[in-house]
Amino acid sequence: MDELRNQLSRADGSTYIRWGRKTCPKDAVLVYEGSAGSGNSLHTGAAANTLCLSNKPEWNEYIDGFQGGTRIYGAEYWAQNTLSKFNAVHNHDVPCVVCRIRHGNVMMVPGQNNCRGGYTLQYSGYLMAGNFGQPGTSEYICMDREPEKGNSGSGEKPGTKFLSAQGECGTLECPPYVEGREITCAVCSYTSRAIVDPLS
Repeated sequence: MDELRNQLSRADGSTYIRWGRKTCPKDAVLVYEGSAGSGNSLHTGAAANTLCLSNKPEWNEYIDGFQGGTRIYGAEYWAQNTLSKFNAVHNHDVPCVVCRIRHGNVMMVPGQNNCRGGYTLQYSGYLMAGNFGQPGTSEYICMDREPEKGNSGSGEKPGTKFLSAQGECGTLECPPYVEGREITCAVCSYTSRAIVDPLS
């Protein structure tokens, strides 16, 4: 790991968020640990993007108590009666980590669980977002296929609920997609040999 850190200190690279885990894969170094945060899925004005909030917040000037403005909440797995690995973490908070790699290009591929075209797999999982029946907006994220529980225990709390994305046929072409089937995802990275070789 020290050698990897040394290599990364001498090269450009990229960062990505690994959703649902507390550690980075072996070819990446940890930038920081966090927890998923977003708007409340029951609020019509909720923010759409999901953040990996640092577990060690720092403060500038502040006023305690709510003074209007927007609010940020934590996020939970909402996975009862679904995929077995996610049943085990139902109602638990979603951890996340920001990972740095020496590859210069990272993308999330929805609908696949492997990487192609010279890309390297960082992790694979399932496409997830908020409940389509609730008023709050959300975004699709790639949740690791081996989810871990967050640090604050279980129990339903206000915030974002992440559910598996399932295909609905019509404008979504079936086949190749299958109605009601959970959609996979992969986070992939790429770099040219010209960038990799000097670090070898």
